[in-house]
Amino acid sequence: MKEILQKLQKPLAFFAEVCYNVAREKTDVLRVGFPYDFYDFLVYAHLQRTPRHEHFGKVICNKYSIENFTNVLDVGAGRICRLSKYLLDRGYSVTAIDPKIRLQDGEIEGLELIREHFKSDEYSKRKKGTNISEYDLVVGLEPCDATEHIIRQCLKYNKPFEISLCFAPHRALNGRNFNDYKEWHTYLDSISEDVHIEKLPDGQIVASGGKQKDKTNKDEER
Repeated sequence: MKEILQKLQKPLAFFAEVCYNVAREKTDVLRVGFPYDFYDFLVYAHLQRTPRHEHFGKVICNKYSIENFTNVLDVGAGRICRLSKYLLDRGYSVTAIDPKIRLQDGEIEGLELIREHFKSDEYSKRKKGTNISEYDLVVGLEPCDATEHIIRQCLKYNKPFEISLCFAPHRALNGRNFNDYKEWHTYLDSISEDVHIEKLPDGQIVASGGKQKDKTNKDEER
């Protein structure tokens, strides 16, 4: 196996470099329907680029101070909760929610785990979605089908959110389908004037919104 990997090293490096360059110039060509973990391996791990959870983690840290946004809910955290751990290591109090979490309780000290789907009130069977009252910020790194749930739940309860959007379209909660990710992003943006979608210099497209409280207001509430 080692010999096989050594023979593949150069062609993999070349392919990874091509992928990286395409991703920077025209993100949608590469990432529509692309397996994201494989993308991470080729573009980030193999080329020693910064992993996407770190890119997004930096966006969160730069925009939301620990003093004002201490408690964070990471939606669609994935099997090993990489974004959650990144934020935890930087001083945030983090809860990860995802039915596919493989980590054992207590495996990462300080990380709270919820193994279930994130739901909005409007589109849950019992009309009672995920309780977000105890969190200062809700985030998601390409949380797929949970994206619209996050937006609607956070808007309803005036909770700030930051989502790194997928580059593949997902069905709307009302059943509507989209031809490509651009149509889907436009739909998400139309949910409310309080939803803001922008493309960052590193190629990420993020959706944010909700009521952001400054430290003075939080202190007054206490």
